[in-house]
Amino acid sequence: MDKSVITVKSLFHEYVVDFGGNVVANVETLMKENNVHFIVDSKVYELYKDKLKFLENGISLIKIDALEKNKDIETVQKIMLALLRNGISKNDVLIAIGGGIIQDVSALTAHILMRGIRWFFVPTTLLSMCDSCIGSKCGVNMVGFKNQIGAFCPPHKVVIDIEFLKSLDNIDILSGIGEIVKVHLISGEDDFSSVKNDYGRLITDTYVLRRYVFRSLEIKKIIAEIDEFDTGYRHILNYGHTFGHAIEAYTDNFIPHGIGVTLGMEIANFISVEMGYMSKNVFVSISELLRRNIPYDVLDFSDRDKMSVILTRDKKYDGKRLGVILSKGAGRIFEEKVDIDDSLLALIASYARHYRPIFGDAICI
Repeated sequence: MDKSVITVKSLFHEYVVDFGGNVVANVETLMKENNVHFIVDSKVYELYKDKLKFLENGISLIKIDALEKNKDIETVQKIMLALLRNGISKNDVLIAIGGGIIQDVSALTAHILMRGIRWFFVPTTLLSMCDSCIGSKCGVNMVGFKNQIGAFCPPHKVVIDIEFLKSLDNIDILSGIGEIVKVHLISGEDDFSSVKNDYGRLITDTYVLRRYVFRSLEIKKIIAEIDEFDTGYRHILNYGHTFGHAIEAYTDNFIPHGIGVTLGMEIANFISVEMGYMSKNVFVSISELLRRNIPYDVLDFSDRDKMSVILTRDKKYDGKRLGVILSKGAGRIFEEKVDIDDSLLALIASYARHYRPIFGDAICI
């Protein structure tokens, strides 16, 4: 039987993720009884004008270029000013349509404007569908400090329409698959083996991809409900993120988030082997999957000073040590504190030197 709904029990309020895909029906029903304001990815708006023509009936229609430079506090301020000028009230509803960047600025807006307004989310990227759409967290950047301004603000509903994925570039699909692989590795050997065996079909078969999006949210839901405010257990969802975020920043966001996470997991596993936590056989088994999701021919993270500065800006750095997620294998993910010293920086650079691509259409960076 095809699964179509996931219910998430947040400490703020319970909400559902609807996989029915009927965005128009969901929004039109909402608009019958509420004043609605829209924030939409400008590219998505142009690609799906016919599908999204109902946006013209909203009180506000705010289009944003979904670029990392726009995921900042200044953009949030501009959005709030536009909404206030359009007469938004406490009882109105904000609907965000787009990927993670649109989600972050919209969620933070909904959280702080009038001390909180209702908001709905229609994710249009694989990354936002399989990962960020649930879990409550949002974060924006400020003057080079990534995700340091944020809050916990879950949507009141998520509507997933897989059809939006048809317009994504291959690199964006790979980016989303990086997060799918991450949560399946966190879950355990059965889920890891499943996604490893089906990897090729994830890229070619939308129905298979939809199934893995659903399973990814099931896994994340369990973790987020245990530790919604990210005080301990939920830290395992940062697997691949500390080094992944560093790689994104190191390459000036040339490497997209999910592929950065894939590389981050590789580096975390590489360090786990060097520290004696993971066997080389387990590393190879996991790497066989991860490297299929890394479409780069050459990696170079040899500038240790640059990497050191980036890592010290991570929100998991406490001023003395950096919190990283390491692994003993699928389902055995744990947190460790490490020093940002020559040893760590040498390991990161060493991984890049020993990296060998196995993806067919590799590109150089």
